[in-house]
Amino acid sequence: MRPRPESRRAVAWGLALALLSGSAMADVRLETGRFGNVFAPGEEGTVRVLTDAPSFTWTLTDFDGKTVDSGQGKAQGGAAALPRRWQVPGYYELAVEAGGQTATTSLAVVPKPEGKGPARFGVMTHFAQGWETDIVPLIARLGVNHVRDELYWAQVEKEKGRYAVPDRYRAYMQALGAAGITPLVVLSFENKHYDDGQTPHTAAGHRGFANYARFLAQTFRGQVPAVEVWNEYNGSFCKGPCKQDRPGTYVAMLAETYRTLKADRPDLVVAGGAAVLLPQPWFQALFDKGALDNMDAVAIHPYRPIPEGLEDDLEVLQRQIRDANGGRPKPVWATEVGRRDPSPQGRHNAARYMVKISAILLTGGVDRVYWYLLRDYDKFGGMGLVRSADDPMGMYAPAPTYPAYATLVAKLGTAEPMGRVKTDPRTRLYRFDAGGAARHVAWSSDGPSVLEAEASGPLTLTTPVGATTQVQPKGGRVTLTLDETPVYIDGPLGAVKEPGRKPLLADSRLDFAGSQGAKGWTYTTLAVAPPDAAGQPAALAAKADGNLDPACPLPEGRADIAARRAAESDPLEWKANEWSTTWRGKVPFLEVTPQGGHPGVTKGQQVWVVRNWTAETGGPVLLKGRANRSSSRGDGTCALMLLDGKPVWSALLGGEGRPGQARFSVPETLKPGTTLTLAITPGPGLDVNNDSTSFEVQVEAR
Repeated sequence: MRPRPESRRAVAWGLALALLSGSAMADVRLETGRFGNVFAPGEEGTVRVLTDAPSFTWTLTDFDGKTVDSGQGKAQGGAAALPRRWQVPGYYELAVEAGGQTATTSLAVVPKPEGKGPARFGVMTHFAQGWETDIVPLIARLGVNHVRDELYWAQVEKEKGRYAVPDRYRAYMQALGAAGITPLVVLSFENKHYDDGQTPHTAAGHRGFANYARFLAQTFRGQVPAVEVWNEYNGSFCKGPCKQDRPGTYVAMLAETYRTLKADRPDLVVAGGAAVLLPQPWFQALFDKGALDNMDAVAIHPYRPIPEGLEDDLEVLQRQIRDANGGRPKPVWATEVGRRDPSPQGRHNAARYMVKISAILLTGGVDRVYWYLLRDYDKFGGMGLVRSADDPMGMYAPAPTYPAYATLVAKLGTAEPMGRVKTDPRTRLYRFDAGGAARHVAWSSDGPSVLEAEASGPLTLTTPVGATTQVQPKGGRVTLTLDETPVYIDGPLGAVKEPGRKPLLADSRLDFAGSQGAKGWTYTTLAVAPPDAAGQPAALAAKADGNLDPACPLPEGRADIAARRAAESDPLEWKANEWSTTWRGKVPFLEVTPQGGHPGVTKGQQVWVVRNWTAETGGPVLLKGRANRSSSRGDGTCALMLLDGKPVWSALLGGEGRPGQARFSVPETLKPGTTLTLAITPGPGLDVNNDSTSFEVQVEAR
């Protein structure tokens, strides 16, 4: 990702400050006296309440939203003190109400890291884009000593053939060095002196890029042990003729750069691949052209709304690497991964997501993980481990992901992944060896799960943000309840059973296949009439009856929509593009993926993407699942579920003022031959921008 550079500092550094909401003049504000609002367990701290009101009330809540403490106070001379000894690690929010106004700030209680942090985890920064270096201590406080940042070619070679590190680049590199933090430098992007300022695509352009890379490697010989050649070449950062053959042009640039760097710095680790997401066709094209000979690590950016399922893509990538590398593996680095969730609980969801995707990445053979992003920035608000300098909750006030990342580094920074324990598909249990001791990461991806497990001793459970509880076995057994919040389990956890799990009859993601009819699933489309003057399709709109969202338009009638495909809806084909191999149509953007899909528009009509499953047996079931639209832009997307053409659940996801995700559990009774239909639609209109949507459904017996 590449946001625009910052042009100025938002606020000068001072005490962490939280201003009242809804007023230009502050009647109440909070000062913690601690940079970044980060404390250690057992440490004392005082929050000062500054208010012109005579009295106030305050409430302290934890990561789960539970009230930890509350009280009342009186201000004397416009101020009052709230002293506190911070005991339990975690994430907290303090809200103070005075005179009808409320000020809120966040705090993190994180154990101080011991020694030098592990190389396995890093964080993305944008110091090259103008960030102030005062935030560097908050990186070290995490226990992280690796960052990923840039030293742009256009700034280093302002005159052709003459190289110089700008003062602000040198200053941030010095600040990182002083803190013992190692940078992974991204070599990027174009330079006006080569190939008309476009992405290098000629031999001369590639030599120019390689010479710039060599200058940086020489200049920072003692500080930079690794570089990454370009960023997201298969995505937004390929300008000009390179688009005609992205794999070939990138491989040529990579080869020239690798040879040039290794001639002078054989010790330098060169990461290549430059891919956003984890596109199998892109990597196959690179490997077929010999790219693995010119990289020491494969760089991926495995962004995805739902972490489950990533293991399948990692397995394919590892196989591609071995097949192209004589059966030998190569290190895989996730040099960007993160989550932006604009929902009210989005930052908390991101903390849960962080633990899940990291456990999957490490178990899938990924050697390094760099979280995107250290702080909120530009259009990436909500993705930071801490908030921005001018956030109403305080300068660099921690997000839930800050203590979550510190806990992750402490728990999995050096632990060896030992694989996934066999359980129900909906239950995730990953085993790690923590210096000879057993450690697990566990959660349930769909609904609560009760584990009955053998345990020869006590188990310590740790939340994503570091709070711990202990479970004592009875008769050598323990009972644990898992849900969507992951938990670290330390101790002698033995064999597990899930006696309460109901049989899974179908799973839209796990059953996904490249042949029609496999496991009862077919993949098709439906063309729907365009919106009328009121902005709704000419077909009937849903009535609000509990499970149906009135904002989602529905097809007219009760017929199986699989049989109602209009001529404008081309049959789907199993085919590849540069991103993946999946079900696609001729309509732009139209596709069905294991996670969901993307609708389309043609000839003034909506084109819905549809998955149908036919039941072999009858009986009572629960239709359970989740839908997620990653982007908040546009007019939203509808996820729609039908049984034999009858709508049973729908939700409009995204769009202005609407949540981007939904969960559901709908009880129904099936008959043999009943058709379950899952449709993703463009929503209320014809705007299909940002409409990529995951929509996963499980059919569970009850």
